[in-house]
Amino acid sequence: MRTSKPGAQVKPRKRRGPRMPAALLTALRKLELADVPVPSPRAGEVLIELCAVGVCGSDLHYWRLGRIGPQLVEFPALLGHEPAGRIVALGKGVTRLAEGDLVCVEPGISCGRCKPCLTGRANLCRRVRFLGSPGFTGAFQPYLAMPERCVERLPRGVDTALGSAAEPLGVALHAADLIRLRPGERVALIGGGPIGLSCAAVAQAQGARVVALSDPRPARRKVAERLGIRRATEASREAFLAAVL
Repeated sequence: MRTSKPGAQVKPRKRRGPRMPAALLTALRKLELADVPVPSPRAGEVLIELCAVGVCGSDLHYWRLGRIGPQLVEFPALLGHEPAGRIVALGKGVTRLAEGDLVCVEPGISCGRCKPCLTGRANLCRRVRFLGSPGFTGAFQPYLAMPERCVERLPRGVDTALGSAAEPLGVALHAADLIRLRPGERVALIGGGPIGLSCAAVAQAQGARVVALSDPRPARRKVAERLGIRRATEASREAFLAAVL
């Protein structure tokens, strides 16, 4: 497997040099450890020793079903796109980051040349290479090379376990931006999974009042209550409306 270039296609190949284990999805619901080369950072890249990688719902879809809509897994596949870790090597030209930095990763490697990229909307890049999506290498491995522009230093006091939640937290921040959330507004949330709970935390951090959250799982409702949401209800229309009103 070639891992020295982020976004490279996942294809087994022999190569000399240091090796490492990687968790490959080799068939539906089947993960196997395989021996793959340790990547080397190219110009403008950093090499990260991964300390934590989140498991996204999309990873579970690929594991269970081998697809998400039209996106089909090509076995073997290397999943994972929510990594955080420590920088252990720098490629030529890297100046913003240093060895030893604890970092999180933006998993979408945009082209940097199209109109969305040049106007600050790289999330809409049609040429994006997304870690762990079909055809591209992922983060379920000990080391990962990434462009410096896709890597951010973690704030002091934030460990890599929390850092691995940066990507899903970004979804919640984007949602708050889209609705132009302002302090004092009231918010009701349908769904208390990782994204829904992140939205609740972001809303409260921005001064909004989360008045209700519904989810069918009691464990998630308990987490919502720990976040200070007093009305965490079952996933029924009647219970949710009663809580909101």
